[in-house]
Amino acid sequence: MQSPFSVLVLQAPLQPLLARGHCKGCANETERPLPTSARCRLPPACTTGLSVANAAGGELQENRRVFSAAEAKGGSDVVPSKTALLMIEFQNEFTSEGGKLHLSVKDVMESQDMLAKCQRLCRTARTCGAKVFHLPITFEKADGSDNPNARLGILKGCQDGQLFRAFTWAADFHPMMTPSPGDVVVKGKRGLDSFPGTDLEARLREHGIETVVIGGLLTNCCVESTMRTAFEKGCRAGAGRPRYCSWLLICRTMPAAGTTP
Repeated sequence: MQSPFSVLVLQAPLQPLLARGHCKGCANETERPLPTSARCRLPPACTTGLSVANAAGGELQENRRVFSAAEAKGGSDVVPSKTALLMIEFQNEFTSEGGKLHLSVKDVMESQDMLAKCQRLCRTARTCGAKVFHLPITFEKADGSDNPNARLGILKGCQDGQLFRAFTWAADFHPMMTPSPGDVVVKGKRGLDSFPGTDLEARLREHGIETVVIGGLLTNCCVESTMRTAFEKGCRAGAGRPRYCSWLLICRTMPAAGTTP
């Protein structure tokens, strides 16, 4: 699915294009004359002396938080059975010789002994009763029609390089990070953030997860994007040292399954 957003550059002089008018229902100026029957759709901030940004009811219903502030899990105790370890993109494209992106991360992986540490971390998480989640990214369409932003930035690089092609060796898990029985494999990841278009949130709720520990590739891309969304969903977040292949970010998130957002 292509992004509905684009950036437009206005090259013509601005002032001649703007004609001022007023909403019939309030004192808000508009950028062009309105029909006499037209009324401003914005909150009547003029009646309260507040700007539109500060007017009561200014937050759109569809943009409200996933759950209330009272339900957010930040600051509560870490309970292993309510904890998920999210391992992002431990796939051959990044982690194995022959992967198109391997040379860009090889030195850091080796200097940090990353794969061995992450493998031990997964084993420890399972032993403690935490849930291990694997979050691969894959693209099935060669024309980029399943890439959410195939003409810009990192996702353009994925399209141009035909990276993480579904059902290929490159998209498969590194042998040291293959999911074990009982692990969760998240489906639908196409972008940097692991939440949009995937079943991640549903699976976290299904397993009653309140704490997520996030690691993977790359720190400043998919790991950070996922962490930020988890934070916005009501979590307490912390980050380790900035490395291309980090393995620790802790976020508090998600009320248990069955609660009302």
